[in-house]
Amino acid sequence: MKEKRALIVDDSRSARLVLQRMLVKYGIRAHTVASAEEALDYLLRHRPDVIFMDHRMPGMDGFEAIKHIKKNLETATIPIIMFTSQSGELYLSQARALGAVDILPKTTASTHLHEALRRLGLLTHSSKTVVAEVIGEGPDNEKGLTPSIRKFNSDLLRPEKIKPKDKMLAELRGIRRYLSDQSEVLHQNIQASLRLYSGKLNKSFSEKLDEKIQILVDAQPKPEKPSKLPLLLLFVLLIISLIWNYHLQQKILLAASTPAQPIVTEKTLQSMLDSRAARKSTDAETGAQRQQKNWKLAEWAINRNLLFPYNELALGSQRLAQIRQVLERAEAAGFRGRIVLQTHIGEFCLRGNVEQGYQLAAANLPLSRCDKIMNPAQSSDLVSMQESLEFANFLAAAATDYKGITLEVSNLPRERALYEYPPRTGNVTAGQWNRIAQLNNRVTARLIAE
Repeated sequence: MKEKRALIVDDSRSARLVLQRMLVKYGIRAHTVASAEEALDYLLRHRPDVIFMDHRMPGMDGFEAIKHIKKNLETATIPIIMFTSQSGELYLSQARALGAVDILPKTTASTHLHEALRRLGLLTHSSKTVVAEVIGEGPDNEKGLTPSIRKFNSDLLRPEKIKPKDKMLAELRGIRRYLSDQSEVLHQNIQASLRLYSGKLNKSFSEKLDEKIQILVDAQPKPEKPSKLPLLLLFVLLIISLIWNYHLQQKILLAASTPAQPIVTEKTLQSMLDSRAARKSTDAETGAQRQQKNWKLAEWAINRNLLFPYNELALGSQRLAQIRQVLERAEAAGFRGRIVLQTHIGEFCLRGNVEQGYQLAAANLPLSRCDKIMNPAQSSDLVSMQESLEFANFLAAAATDYKGITLEVSNLPRERALYEYPPRTGNVTAGQWNRIAQLNNRVTARLIAE
């Protein structure tokens, strides 16, 4: 009969040795490895009859190893038994969903291992005999006692069958080794539980500390950037004043060079009329240019004020009042043409999760520690996904409410950033990244006169 083979995957040497000794009693030859990576490498060359897989191991854990084994058609049919300290119906259902056939606790008795092997059809006739002797079903054993105690009591009651002293000492040494192995397994399980608990506690303290720091940073008054609008208006007025003074000087020089009582002829009168018409045309062109400059100035002022926070819709109720005011002023000033609103979404460095929500990360937090870089309020670049119901109703009514003005809405994909983001290196902080993200998180407006 072909020898049955097993693969034991566990980072604990004592746990591997205990299970290996138990399998020998059932006539199963076991090969042991200390990690899931070694197990996958072993399966490239060998096909065991069963795999005993530990759950928590350095590197790849047991569940990830099962996924890799089941993806390979050559190893997918090998039965896998979770050999772990984990337990419970929930854990069993998770393991079976991935492809494990059973769970074998590390503190298992021989009967549990025997039942698992029996269900897989891995018990030979000789191994069944060994199990019967171990669990007390043989004719020479007493029920209710462990194998070692039953055998020891039997020898004491039958002096003629007392084994040699060296065999008894060997049996006692075996019991001591077994107890030592079990003690080491329990010690490792306690250490793993303490490491897990301390990790969770450290993460909780770190998150709470980050929140406190963020609250202190937000509480500090932020310096307001000086507005450049007054300086720009002053510059425009200065240019207009220089042009006007130059125009007056030209008129004075022209009047000084003209005779006091010129003779007005028909030719002279026609020339004066032509000159007046030319001045009117020039004044009209100057007025149109001045109006065009006024629209450019208004367009600049609008674009400064249409930034919006990371957690609001681009075309929400907060921007509706500003856009309505722009349309009313443009209509009152006699503007005729199109006003084009273009949305652009910024990607922010955030901390949090789906259940508890996302918040802006602390300004001094490294960019690599952000939980997500995204915009939680704008999942799509589609304009319809960026409008509130109130704004959609306003957009539908604007076509008839404002005469001569057409309101259009479009979007610029977030991949085409208005302002370039800093490189994602270890030196970049969340504050530096979010400042650029805020500049990109805006609605721009263009006034296109007819």
